Amino acid sequence: IAWDVRSGNPVLDRELGSSVVACALQPGGRSAVALDETGNLRLWDFRRQCESFRLSVLAGAGSGSLSAAHCFFTDFAEYIVIGGSGHGGCSSVALWDIPSQRELRMWALDDEPSGVQFLVEGRGSVFSFLSVSTAGAAHTFSHG
Repeated sequence: IAWDVRSGNPVLDRELGSSVVACALQPGGRSAVALDETGNLRLWDFRRQCESFRLSVLAGAGSGSLSAAHCFFTDFAEYIVIGGSGHGGCSSVALWDIPSQRELRMWALDDEPSGVQFLVEGRGSVFSFLSVSTAGAAHTFSHG
């Protein structure tokens, strides 16, 4: 449930089919994104009070390359970067294009198989992220 902090009234009340592993509110509060444990990533528009789109980002469930998703970073308009585990459990990051709703690229990282746990703000076409592994490795990658 999302509430309007001024009025205290619900703005959007939706039930997800499984547990949420990550979520984010757009600055200004116009929309929100939630990633659930089954790999469904949903964007909600609070003004229209509806789901704008849903992506199935995992291999097998949709058209993605990840076997598990743990976190994401998005600009809410052009891209979503999703961190998780790829083939064989290796830490991986996938870049998705929001307008076309397709995966553009996946990076397999050299970390131990723990999966990416945190993504940090991107600048332009360069995205920085922290991959939590037993070695605590940090990576920078770019696309474009």
